Amino acid sequence: MPWVYLQHNGGMLTPLLTYAGQGYSGHALHKNVTESERIPQQGPIPRGLWFKEKAIDHPELGPLAIRLHPAPFTQTWGRAEFWIHGDCKALPGTASHGCIVQPHDTRVKIDASPDDLLLVMGNDHAPRCQPCPTTSGATAKAGSNSPSA
Repeated sequence: MPWVYLQHNGGMLTPLLTYAGQGYSGHALHKNVTESERIPQQGPIPRGLWFKEKAIDHPELGPLAIRLHPAPFTQTWGRAEFWIHGDCKALPGTASHGCIVQPHDTRVKIDASPDDLLLVMGNDHAPRCQPCPTTSGATAKAGSNSPSA
């Protein structure tokens, strides 16, 4: 079973589809924007299936950096060098130019997992929360129970 990264909101799910962590992919106005996945150095990691390596302490990306390789059928739009790594401490929210940024504890779980696959899903494939009617006929707003980044 693969890990699942939700490209449109930065959520990371375990292979059992439980919430693992909150992050982001992409830079500035292109952060978590599925339609920007083709834009080099700006858009989020492209949708598809990726293989993960064991984490390393990277001289530029920091501790627990996990390199990703696309499956042969994953469309990368000519982009390469994708990783899962931590955020910039000095300027949080600015560390990604396409890589997946996740908290340290989430990267520990990903690295320790025997599951070496990561499925990146965009907003066109991810499950959506829709308002649902209550017993009184009113509509409840859909919300997120995940912590903010």
